[in-house]
Amino acid sequence: MITILKNRNLQAFLVFAGIVAVGWTVLSWLAEAGSLGEITTIGIRVLAVCIGVAYAWTVTNEIWPSLMCFLLLPLTAVQSFSDVLLNERNTEIILFFILLCVFLKFLEEREVGRFLAAWMLGRKFLRGRPWLFLFSLFLAAYVVSSLINMFVGIYLMWGISTSISRALGNKPYEKFPTLLGLGVSIMGAMSLSAMPWGGSSLVLLTLLPGTASPGHSFLSAPPDVIRYVLFTVPLGVLTILVLLFLFKFLFRLDVSGIKRLDPGAISVEDRKMNPTKAVALISLLVFVALMLSEPLLANPAAPGVLQSFSAIGKLGKLILILVLLSMVRVDRQPIFNFTQVASRGMQWNLVAMLFIAVPLGQSLFDEKTGICDFLTNHVAPLFQGIPVLGILAILAFVMMILTNFIANIPVCMLMLPVAFTILENKGISLELVGFFLIVLCCFGWMTPSSSAAGMVMSANKDWLRTKDVVIYSWPILIVMTAVTILYCFCIMRFPLL
Repeated sequence: MITILKNRNLQAFLVFAGIVAVGWTVLSWLAEAGSLGEITTIGIRVLAVCIGVAYAWTVTNEIWPSLMCFLLLPLTAVQSFSDVLLNERNTEIILFFILLCVFLKFLEEREVGRFLAAWMLGRKFLRGRPWLFLFSLFLAAYVVSSLINMFVGIYLMWGISTSISRALGNKPYEKFPTLLGLGVSIMGAMSLSAMPWGGSSLVLLTLLPGTASPGHSFLSAPPDVIRYVLFTVPLGVLTILVLLFLFKFLFRLDVSGIKRLDPGAISVEDRKMNPTKAVALISLLVFVALMLSEPLLANPAAPGVLQSFSAIGKLGKLILILVLLSMVRVDRQPIFNFTQVASRGMQWNLVAMLFIAVPLGQSLFDEKTGICDFLTNHVAPLFQGIPVLGILAILAFVMMILTNFIANIPVCMLMLPVAFTILENKGISLELVGFFLIVLCCFGWMTPSSSAAGMVMSANKDWLRTKDVVIYSWPILIVMTAVTILYCFCIMRFPLL
C-alpha cells in the first residue's frame, strides 16, 4: 500500500483504468439500453478512453497513456488496429514532428534563439523607455518560443529577466521579478498555438476538416495556414499589450528602475554573428518562408514549377532543408550531424501523444459513436436564441477554465465539434471558430497540470511562488479571454482575413 501511495505513475494508471472500466461496463450498459440518447456503446467506450487518457496526460509526462490509448482504441470497435496504426493523416504529422524536433534542437544548439532575443533587446531606442523595453522582452519571448522552442524561449528570457531583477536590486518573490517571470511564461504558453507547426496547433489544425462524422464535414478543405498565422500573431501582440496594461494599471508595477538599467544586462556576446549562427538563422528564415508559402505554391495560378514543388508538402520541404544543412561545412567541419542532434533533441512523450491524438479525435466523432447526432439534437438547441457573441463567450470561458486543469489538446478535441455544431448555421466562418478554440486551449498555465508552460513555471521555485502565480493569473486570464472573444467576433463580423 505504501508503494502504491508513493508511485504517482501507478496511481495515475489506476485512475485511468477505473475511468475506462466504468465507461466500458456501467455506461456502456446504459447506452445499450438507449438511456444516453444517440450515443452508442462504441461512443461511450471511445469517450471513456478519451477522458482517461486526458486525465493521464494531465498528471504525467510518461509515454504509457498514449500507448494504452493506442492499445484500447481498436478494442472499442470504432477503428481497426491497422486503421489506427496506418492513419493517413497521422503518418506525415509524426514524421514531420520528429524531423522538426531535430531541426529545432540544431537551432537551439547554434544559439539562434539567444541571438534573436539579444538583438531585439539590444536596440538603442529601448533605453530610457521602460514599458517599451518590457514590450520587447515579452515579444522576444513570444518570437523565440514560437520559432525555436517554448522551453528555450521561457528559460532564455527567464535568465534575462532574473539578470535584470538582480541588477535593479530585486529579490525573489517580489512583485517585479514575479510579474516578469509570469509574463515570459504566458508568452511561452501562447507560442504553442502561434505557428501552424506549434505543439498544439500541429495536431488540432489537422483535425479541423474531419471533426464530424463521414459525409458531414464542417470544413470542406484543410485550414489556410497563412490565414491562421494572420489570426494568431496579431492576437499574440495584443496579449502583450493587455499584459502591460494590467501590469501598469491593475498591479501598479514600478518600472522606473529600468530607466537606469545597465546595457550590460543584455550580453553583447550573444548579439555577435558567426558563420555557423548565420547558416542556422538563414535556415530558420527559409523554413518559415516555405511553411507559410504552402497555400501560395499550391495555387492554380502559380507557375507549374512552384506547383510541382508544393506536391512534396511541408514534410518534404523540411527534409530538403535538413539535407542541405548536412552539406554545409564551416572551417571544414560539418555544422549539422543528424544522428548526433537527434540523440539529444527527441521528445518521445510528445511524439507518442501526437501519434494517437489524431486517430482519437477522428474516433470521437465517427458516425459509429453517435456523438455528433447527440450534439445536434440535444446540445445545439440549448443555444437557440443566444447571439453569436454570447456563444463565443460561453465557449471561451469554459475552455479557459478546463484548460487550466486538464491537458489542452484533449480539451480542444472535445470542444471543437461542440462549437461547430452550435455555430454551424450562424453565418460565420467555422475555420475562424477552430482557430479561436486552438488559441484558447493555450490559455492554461496556472497549474502544473495545465500545460508545459504551467509545469515549467511550477519548477521555478527560486523566483516564482505558486500562490503568487494563481493570484496574478486569474485577472489576467479573465481579461485576456474577454479580449480574445471581442477580437474573434470583430474579425468574424468585419472579415479582414
